[in-house]
Amino acid sequence: MEQQNFLQSIAYALPHFAHPNATEQSVYDALIAYGIDSSLAERIIIFTPTAFGRVLMRHLALAFPSTYRIENEAGQLTDSLLLAEEPVFCAALQLAVHLADADEWQSDIHDEVAYWSAEAGVVSQALVEGYNPQDLKLQELIVHWHV
Repeated sequence: MEQQNFLQSIAYALPHFAHPNATEQSVYDALIAYGIDSSLAERIIIFTPTAFGRVLMRHLALAFPSTYRIENEAGQLTDSLLLAEEPVFCAALQLAVHLADADEWQSDIHDEVAYWSAEAGVVSQALVEGYNPQDLKLQELIVHWHV
């Protein structure tokens, strides 16, 4: 049941990421107004773009890191954590893969969500600068999350 709740909440969030004036705060406010718990809203904002970015870039055959670290308000980093153990990331990845595989990916929404991803930004910039995708080595995701 929790996985279904995550999927529904993520699906609700997607158009809010794609709004032309969207900010983390505006997406967060929309999720809270919808009745989503603040902790889940934060996790959706943190992990959904990464999942969608990875699906958007999957044709590049990049080696994505399997871990992430959390940086707290004091600038301290946690030990590495597995993305596969983060249920919101997993649900967002499942949804993104489904949308892409079922040919239901809508660029005006789903690409915009993906572009929120730090990984997508770095890869996009590297491609503009002429780097070969196979030569890119992505670093572990650092999440600025005040938990």
